[in-house]
Amino acid sequence: MSLILHTANLGIGKTDLSVLEEFTALVSAKNPDLLVLSGNITAGGREKEFEAARDFIASLEIPVFCVCGSSDIAALHSPQRLLNPYGLYRRFLSPMLDTVYEDDSVFMVGLSTARPLVPHPKQSNGMVLQEQIRFLYNQFQKAPHHKVRICVLSHPLLAKRKDSVLIWGSEDLLRALEDQQVDFILSPCMPLHQNHGDAVEEQRPIMLGASGSLAIKRQLAASVAYNSLQISSAETICEMIVGGQLLQRARLERARMADDELIA
Repeated sequence: MSLILHTANLGIGKTDLSVLEEFTALVSAKNPDLLVLSGNITAGGREKEFEAARDFIASLEIPVFCVCGSSDIAALHSPQRLLNPYGLYRRFLSPMLDTVYEDDSVFMVGLSTARPLVPHPKQSNGMVLQEQIRFLYNQFQKAPHHKVRICVLSHPLLAKRKDSVLIWGSEDLLRALEDQQVDFILSPCMPLHQNHGDAVEEQRPIMLGASGSLAIKRQLAASVAYNSLQISSAETICEMIVGGQLLQRARLERARMADDELIA
């Protein structure tokens, strides 16, 4: 059994320290094999915030997989927004914007969809490049058949409103994810499905948002929000937890055979 915790929008620099302490206690109690942070780790991409984020992540003492979000690049009116938008993220958190993680049960590809400029009035929206889609294809083609396939994005793939676009190029990206039989998409914000309770035998890929994550506590006085993925050889159970309460649950049965079973 493997356990992955996922959240987003840590907002280090503005988030109350009590929220981070609560999250630290949660991670310590759950003791996951991996923590996934899908963007907006800092509040505004400032150097002091990155220093604090680096120290906070190190204090958790577990493997952490992260992608760069819109608030993790240089501020909109800063010259660095064009000159070196990802400089502080690369320096303090990860030298790579698009990354891969693999263990005995999981194959994970992370894509940063944060851009210094996007063709939209709302500059916090994202964009996926064709070279990133090719990177995703190439990486998942290497993935063993029996491993759970996860893609981590720093923006939700689908918007709540049909007339809203959160990731430019999302249609091409979704086709690639379906073609490569990706099981889960982890991103910030609310998941695609809004219903409570069990959702058994979901269609791939299952989209899991971090429900506004730790930012919820700043805005609504709620508690830590996160997703939990419990992975076994037979199935993956994913749960969205907000304030210690189960908001949504889904089960995905194993559908791909192991390499040795294919050969046999």
